[in-house]
Amino acid sequence: MSAPYVPVVGTLAVDTEQNRVGKVTALDGETVTLKPPAGGEEWEALCVRPADESERLHARVAESNARSRGAL
Repeated sequence: MSAPYVPVVGTLAVDTEQNRVGKVTALDGETVTLKPPAGGEEWEALCVRPADESERLHARVAESNARSRGAL
């Protein structure tokens, strides 16, 4: 059995309960605070996993599009 995933602030993770990708902004015990890559309200998650390559690419595109619109 492998060790549980511990996210790092600034990386992308997936909230497995809501199936949402977010950038890790804070860790508080077992709670992970995530922010949508394209901006928006932060949310807290208890169950996260690392974002896979496809999810990371999608997040980078969303962030780039938001920047071009002036939303970030």
